Amino acid sequence: MVQFTLPTSGDPAGGTEVVLSGVNFGRSVSDIANVTIGEQPCLNVSLPRDGEIQCRVPPGVGANLNVRIVMTNGIFSPTNDHWSYFAPEVTAVDPVYAMPGPAEQAFDIVGNYFGLDAVAIQSGRMGGVPCGNVLLMPSNMSAAAGLLPISVG
Repeated sequence: MVQFTLPTSGDPAGGTEVVLSGVNFGRSVSDIANVTIGEQPCLNVSLPRDGEIQCRVPPGVGANLNVRIVMTNGIFSPTNDHWSYFAPEVTAVDPVYAMPGPAEQAFDIVGNYFGLDAVAIQSGRMGGVPCGNVLLMPSNMSAAAGLLPISVG
């Protein structure tokens, strides 16, 4: 049974090391069938000491995702703890305004926690209006670009 998980949140890129503390985790890592965050398997699962499981969180998005442990004997270890990936954070937009006109205008968004690829960015909006062709810049995964529709100005 999991008593607590630390930390309880991290980067959508994954890789955060978490510690699940509790009881009845078995004697070795071979007693653990899987550890999941949401529906995704935790990576590099280890049992460094009695009452403690360590693993690295997989890449993902979402908040209040279930943390689940299944033992090789089929017993599920319940937990009330949840994991949340950091929400996207916008720190800058360039240009800072759009000119009225007949054509779409390109813009860049800079920030943190946009995810690993464009699939993670479900939509972009400027002034409540959906933007087209939102792309995640592969150089640092902290910038996105898109096109502002002509109806915004």
